[in-house]
Amino acid sequence: FGSSFTHGSCASGAGLTWPAFLSRATGLHLCSFGMSGNSKLQPYLGEVFGQTNADALICDAFSNPSVEQIGARIRPFIEAVRKGNPDMPIIFINTIYRESRNFSVGSEKKEQTRIEFVEKTMAKIVKEYKNVYFVNVPDQTGTDHATSADGTHPYSYGYHRWAQAIEKPILKILKKHGIK
Repeated sequence: FGSSFTHGSCASGAGLTWPAFLSRATGLHLCSFGMSGNSKLQPYLGEVFGQTNADALICDAFSNPSVEQIGARIRPFIEAVRKGNPDMPIIFINTIYRESRNFSVGSEKKEQTRIEFVEKTMAKIVKEYKNVYFVNVPDQTGTDHATSADGTHPYSYGYHRWAQAIEKPILKILKKHGIK
């Protein structure tokens, strides 16, 4: 579940998104539910995910909502999932570095504030909720500034790097739950 990043905006094909790369690399069946611009931790979506038969939920949940929305919605989202599926692992991944930050002081401040808020909030959340995880891998798409198509979204190579960066921590969490 996630943003335009999960949807695959700017990927050169449907099979060139981070979920598709991760699925092929691991043999796991990942259903990508990317909501371009509208992935904002809505509790009603938590209810939907709680009613699925999915073994786990991987969330690119911090790319679209504001700091205020994250603070207000993260717990209701988790609780909505838990209401329908109390034991399903919920794996949150941090958003990626947006290259547009390099050209706007305002954008840099907004993005850095969001990342710091998410890190601080998720440190608390993973202690509060059973089977909730936070995968926070730095430089998920690399540091060579060669993966952004439009200053925000990666192109296919960036999605490939992203999948590689999160693969091991996600597999470790899934293994803990007997998911292969």
